[in-house]
Amino acid sequence: MVLIRAALSKIFPKLDTILSLDVDTIVNEDISDIWNTPLDDYYLAAVREPEKSTEDSLYINMGVALLNLKKLRDDKKDDEIIYALNTIKYDYNEQDCINEKCQGAIYELSPDYNITNYTVKAKHRKIIHYAAIKKWQELPLVKSYSTRIPTYQSDSYDLDIIIPTYNDKKGLIRTLKSVPNQENIKITVVDDCSSIPYLDEVKKIFPYVNYY
Repeated sequence: MVLIRAALSKIFPKLDTILSLDVDTIVNEDISDIWNTPLDDYYLAAVREPEKSTEDSLYINMGVALLNLKKLRDDKKDDEIIYALNTIKYDYNEQDCINEKCQGAIYELSPDYNITNYTVKAKHRKIIHYAAIKKWQELPLVKSYSTRIPTYQSDSYDLDIIIPTYNDKKGLIRTLKSVPNQENIKITVVDDCSSIPYLDEVKKIFPYVNYY
């Protein structure tokens, strides 16, 4: 799933900026100020990992990353990253690749936005990231958080599948054919304002699917 971060500019072609958070993170307070980060000349903003950084190069942790999707698209950097991931073996997949390909155009965020065992220690713990910590879901803070924050749980389905689509009728039909039509599976298609009207045709083939 983390590899999706390398393709966010393709998945959301109408978004200029996106904030990506790993699943093992907890946001402790309002972080809306992160949108004030000056990204015009940068591909992304993230927190430094000091052990892997040098005086000449910045290595960042992708657990919390603010990505400039527009610049990644305009400079075709997203294509370069995706190509590299398909041809080069990296130890830490897209994190190593993005660090390599975006070097010199990464904005360093305050460590407050990504508290891990790998990043610089910070007193103001805006976002805690339980990277590589076993059974992190059982920690007291995480349990306390889960009781305070409402989470989505399907009452009647064992599996919810959400499929984004944009101007790709053939790809959508091929994907839907690969998903079994079962009572315990809920399938939702989310159309990102496609300019080609094809959902009505797809609905006739797959009437049991939810469309938005």
